[in-house]
Amino acid sequence: MAAVLEQADEVSGRSTGWVRVAALDDVPPGSLKAVRADKQHYALANIGGNLYALLNECPHRGGPLAGGRLVGTDIACGWHGFRFDARTGEATMPTDHDPAAGVAVRIVDGHIELAVGRKPS
Repeated sequence: MAAVLEQADEVSGRSTGWVRVAALDDVPPGSLKAVRADKQHYALANIGGNLYALLNECPHRGGPLAGGRLVGTDIACGWHGFRFDARTGEATMPTDHDPAAGVAVRIVDGHIELAVGRKPS
């Protein structure tokens, strides 16, 4: 699946650490999208209406996770097929690999925001 990079509105939420990255309608269930917040790229996944974000860099060889595909709750990297649970970042195939870093996600007035510099709750 080809990912489209969205430039974040870096004014939105800056004082609280939240950065607007996309409209909710732009990431329908079953989709994977590359977004940018505060000079960092993220893979944003909508799994059954729930949103998750991981750094858009595969811990294996640095490939863009958003350039891969969703397999259930996993993001499969398009470069070598390594898979990471979008909900936790944990490696699922192979399992003895470093996890992908995640960030908290929220929806405000129909827009998706990421908590830059915060860990997911």
